[in-house]
Amino acid sequence: MGLCKVVNIEQDKCVNCHSCISVCPVKYCFIADGKTMKINDDVCIGCGRCANACPHNAISIVDDFQEFLDSINRGEKTCVIVSPAILVTFKNQHKQLLSWLKETWVLNGIYDEGLGAEFSTIKYVNFIKKSGLIPLISQQCPSVVDYIKIYKPELIDYLAPVHSPAIILGKIIRKKLKFEGNIAYIGPCLSKRREFRDPDTDGVMQFNLTIKNLKKYMDMHKIDLDAYKDGKFDLMPAERGETFCKPAGFKNIIKRYYQEARITNFEGNILYKKYFNDLSQDIDSEFKNFPLIVDCLNCEGGCYRGPAVVSDLTIDKELSMIEEKEEESIKNYKAPIKAQKAFEKFLEENHELDLNRIYFSEAVRPIQTLPYNELKEEAELTLKRESSDFLNCPSCGYGTCQKFASAMHHNLNTPTNCRFYIQKSLTKTVFESNSISEDLASTINQMEATTRSIMGLAEKAKQAFDQIYKHTNVIKDINTSLKDKSEQFAPIVGAISEISQQINLLSLNAAIEASRAGEMGKGFAVVSTEIRKLADKTKGETDKIIPIMQSIKSDVENMANNMNKLSKETKDFADAIDTLHNSIKEVNTALQGLGASADKLASFGKRKI
Repeated sequence: MGLCKVVNIEQDKCVNCHSCISVCPVKYCFIADGKTMKINDDVCIGCGRCANACPHNAISIVDDFQEFLDSINRGEKTCVIVSPAILVTFKNQHKQLLSWLKETWVLNGIYDEGLGAEFSTIKYVNFIKKSGLIPLISQQCPSVVDYIKIYKPELIDYLAPVHSPAIILGKIIRKKLKFEGNIAYIGPCLSKRREFRDPDTDGVMQFNLTIKNLKKYMDMHKIDLDAYKDGKFDLMPAERGETFCKPAGFKNIIKRYYQEARITNFEGNILYKKYFNDLSQDIDSEFKNFPLIVDCLNCEGGCYRGPAVVSDLTIDKELSMIEEKEEESIKNYKAPIKAQKAFEKFLEENHELDLNRIYFSEAVRPIQTLPYNELKEEAELTLKRESSDFLNCPSCGYGTCQKFASAMHHNLNTPTNCRFYIQKSLTKTVFESNSISEDLASTINQMEATTRSIMGLAEKAKQAFDQIYKHTNVIKDINTSLKDKSEQFAPIVGAISEISQQINLLSLNAAIEASRAGEMGKGFAVVSTEIRKLADKTKGETDKIIPIMQSIKSDVENMANNMNKLSKETKDFADAIDTLHNSIKEVNTALQGLGASADKLASFGKRKI
């Protein structure tokens, strides 16, 4: 079918909140990847609910306003058809708006869509009289038409085979008034853009201008409507058609023809959630007591509360204003019968106008909600195994687990958008974390006990090395004393060696003197000889002592040097042990804190998710 875009999603603003899916009457036009949303335009009915529901302003409306301005700037001939819904946006200035439109854009005509509603009503009545087909579903709302064409094709034969009020008026402007320029529509509807591009409508209309963007344009240019006079519509005024787009608006017009006719009206989601399904069932069951016409509008509250309307009115003020407008329009003809005859006469005089619509354009086959027995794989992917797991909560936007699973089946959504899946996954993760935290707590306790043991050993090692260092210092002091004493021993040995030399010299002198004394000196010579022998022996022993003494001195010095090294190394090792002890103490303190956190995490994991 190739439906054009009527809303746009800005991916950088979308937060995947599902508000759009929640309000969407068809659901399956959204594609969710777990991060953002996209729209399949071919199965979207253009209702515009998503644009107004998005709390993050990620969804904006798409109309032809810029293209319209470009055509005006090129000097192309243009006229406009205006929806009655302008009333609630511009209030008591709605007539002055007509003058501003004509003067600003040099329009070739401004026409009331309500007049088209008058003509379409006559066509409805004539078709029912001729065909006898009931119920006839009104088709002034393009969102309703698209819904039936896409989702309820079995009801297409019951759609009124008559063009919408806007298209009827466009055809009259083309054929009756011989207008060959562009025709623009100003209204509250996004899906009119779809209708104007549908091959069924013959390309009569070129631009769909939304009231919202018109108001934005006027505010931006600071337009003061009070500076303009009241304007009027061209051609001829409408009567009750002036408010045809209110709830039961068509019913109100048809009552001019059939006072007692059974005509029902529905607006909003009830059409999609229940009525069209019920109608299909009743038709299949050959139910007979159908209403003459079913007056259908997509928007609850009618077009006056369309997705592109800007209004600050309370409900009562809005209804009061609409009623006043209708009463004013009725006075134009003084009596309903006069209005009826005026519109019938116009159509009779222009009987060559083809205002009938044939629905021949094809629609894309929509995605349907599948039965649960075909969704076992999707249920498993979302961890739903028991009947109690199917919460049917609104968090995903679909309202039922069955619809969400159907969307998954057609690759329109992912398990991560399911609340139950997230909760179940989180619970599993928490319990796994709980097990890990308990194991961690146990390991930390063991590590803490080990570090306490190491701290004890380190403490003992530190004490032992403190004692070794202490004894090393004592030995060092003894060695220093021994060194000092060995140094004192050297002068004594020197003195003995010197005395033995002197004794040896004295014995030699004594021997000389004894020889001079002759016989009398013999005894003294013997003594002298013995003394010399003793001196020589003393000298010999002294010579032996000197190297030993030097060796002892050298050994003492070596031992002193080694003791100094040992003392330093012992001190360094003791300091290292002390540092290790402090580090282990810090580690133990950290482990105690980590253990407390692990216990807290394990305790949290035991709480009910």
